[in-house]
Amino acid sequence: MDYRTPEGASLQSPSGRKYDGVVHCTVGVSWSFFQPLLSDAGRVIDITPNLSAILTSALHRVTFSKKRLVPLLLSPNKADLEFLVGLLKEGKLKTVIDSKFPLSDAGKANT
Repeated sequence: MDYRTPEGASLQSPSGRKYDGVVHCTVGVSWSFFQPLLSDAGRVIDITPNLSAILTSALHRVTFSKKRLVPLLLSPNKADLEFLVGLLKEGKLKTVIDSKFPLSDAGKANT
């Protein structure tokens, strides 16, 4: 989603469902932006963590918060990626596709 557009900024799921997991891959967007979109035990995996994200994550742990920000502090390696592929093959990790766009409308897909 492009957070700079009204649609992206509202982070509304087209299906209306709450997310169990969000991969956060941009800077300048805080945890509070995602929190309302998460299911009760939802997680935001931040692949661009900063000091604020690390402190927020620590606070979630000590307060036993069910919704959590998880900063990804390691660079993925081949073994990690193979592990994720294995989870996908076993049906333990599923992706949710809220919307589909024909190639001719690819520009609309980022909003």
